Order: sequence, then structure tokens, then C-alpha cells
Amino acid sequence: MNVKDILNQTSQKELVQETAAAGTDAEPDMSYIIRKIDQIMDDSRYIRDALGQLEHAEGDTAMAISNVVENRERTNQCMIALLQKMLEATKPQTKDTGVTKLEIIQNLLSSSDMDDEYKCEILTQVIQRIL
Repeated sequence: MNVKDILNQTSQKELVQETAAAGTDAEPDMSYIIRKIDQIMDDSRYIRDALGQLEHAEGDTAMAISNVVENRERTNQCMIALLQKMLEATKPQTKDTGVTKLEIIQNLLSSSDMDDEYKCEILTQVIQRIL
């Protein structure tokens, strides 16, 4: 394998295309994003290939191979950072527990037969205790 072969590896191109395609039809889910991060982390063949080439390379060729590996790693880091941001965006947003409790109590009170003044009094007490 030579420098040109290392540059033409398709796994990185496929990852970018799959990630772009996933965003067009539907938002990628957590499992997809995690699989893609794992895929990047597990893809070290290009490093082994480059090290094999470096054994026989000298001068400019060795520098070119080194630059290819360095740029590939930088690309991988950027892809992982992008995927991490996408992963954060897919995580369910947690509500404040006080707000959640208040919503539950409000739903319970709205379905009860108590008079409105008594419901209002209960809600006021709950709000004072939560806050």
C-alpha cells in the first residue's frame, strides 16, 4: 500500500456520507451515533498500514505518510466531536424535579371534585414548599 492508497481509504468517506444521509430523512438516534463513534475508534488499519510504509520510506515520502496519518487523526477527532454534540442533542432533556412535582399535583387537583378556592390554596402551599 502506498500513500495514494492510504488517502483513498473509504471508511472515512462512508462515515461522512452515512452521517449526512441519516440527517436528511430522520435524526440519528443514540445507538447510531454510538456505533459511529465506536467505528472511528476501532478503525486503526490505516495506522498499521502507514507504519508498514514508513519502514521502507525515506525523506519526503516518509513525511507525506506522516502528514496523512496526522490529518486523518485530526479528521477523526473532528468527527468524534461532531458525533458527541449530536449525541448530547439526542439525550432526553430532564425537567426540574420541582416543576415535575408541581405538574403532577396540578393534574391531580384538576381531576378532583374540590372547589377551586381549595385547589388554589393547595397549589399555593405546594409552590411555597417547593421553592
